[in-house]
Amino acid sequence: MAITVLRFPPGGGLDLELSASDAEIHEYSERCSKLLHLLQRPGVVVLELEDDSAWAPLKACLKRCDSFFSLDRPIKEKASSSVPGEGFSRPNGKELLAFRRFSGASGLAAGNAQSLDGACRVLDSLGRSVLRGVSRSAELDIHAEQLSPLLEEDPQLRRRPSASILRASCYPDVAEEEGPPALAFAAHHDRGVLTLVASNQTGGLQVQLPPGAGGGGGEGVGEWADVPLGPGRVAVLVGFSLSYALGGLVRPALHRVAPGGPRRVSLAYELCFRPGARIDPAEVLREAATAPERPVGRPLYLSELMALFETTHPVSINGKRSLDVGACRFLFEWRRIGGNSTPEELGLKDGNVIIVVMEQVGS
Repeated sequence: MAITVLRFPPGGGLDLELSASDAEIHEYSERCSKLLHLLQRPGVVVLELEDDSAWAPLKACLKRCDSFFSLDRPIKEKASSSVPGEGFSRPNGKELLAFRRFSGASGLAAGNAQSLDGACRVLDSLGRSVLRGVSRSAELDIHAEQLSPLLEEDPQLRRRPSASILRASCYPDVAEEEGPPALAFAAHHDRGVLTLVASNQTGGLQVQLPPGAGGGGGEGVGEWADVPLGPGRVAVLVGFSLSYALGGLVRPALHRVAPGGPRRVSLAYELCFRPGARIDPAEVLREAATAPERPVGRPLYLSELMALFETTHPVSINGKRSLDVGACRFLFEWRRIGGNSTPEELGLKDGNVIIVVMEQVGS
């Protein structure tokens, strides 16, 4: 199964002018439905940007980041930050430069900060356009205002640090490393709404295919597909927050950077809900054309949703969390799985999801 590349025309491609003709409305509707279908299986779509003005800030930012990562380590460490998760760091075998608009927490040179800010603007706009397209698909058909109030206003209007974050990553040439940086290439889900990825390199990013989507003789479980990036392309991956808000109608994309490749520099913009947002899947889907197969989650504030992500995703490629199997509990359809349970007893089938939660003790 090849990852689909969707042409993204100038002017947005997933927005519609009020004066659109019937033919344009039909084409728009089909494009929105195709977008939702692709984000459901396999959870990723690649946008081919036909507007050079949209790619230019990303191209410039990738060039600057490549130059930054080529600097001597003491110079790069001047861009470190006292704010966790921001600035320059070296987590788990890769180099990372994390930038949040209007944070002002890192010691970045003005030119680098300006370039990162420009990339944030482009990727944020693309992400919001994708959300509008998904909302307006015939299969979902919810008012765009069901999701947009959960996002923050433009940080420039409020002059507050953005909830969303841009991470520039430099993955090393494994052949030059003394030991394999396993966690840098570990498969993972992202916690945000959408993750938008850009890179000058064609290969490197991979997603795990859903059951039955593989090209081999099996059911496709565990098979990895290359995401075709390169100049002019942006990959859009579903995050944990959007999956929860839509009641599981879309699933988070399990993805990784393919181990064993050459040095790779990429940008990953994580579009996030605003702090204080209350995510109520039942309210979001109140007028949806398609209902989830299973009961949706209860309303959660963003802090609660992130705590749920932490407990169900104890391994992080950008942090130092680790998995204590003895403190884990395994649930299927929210029923606890016993240590001696078999797939036959539980009625498990290919594609079913087992939830892992970590038991916490304390006041």
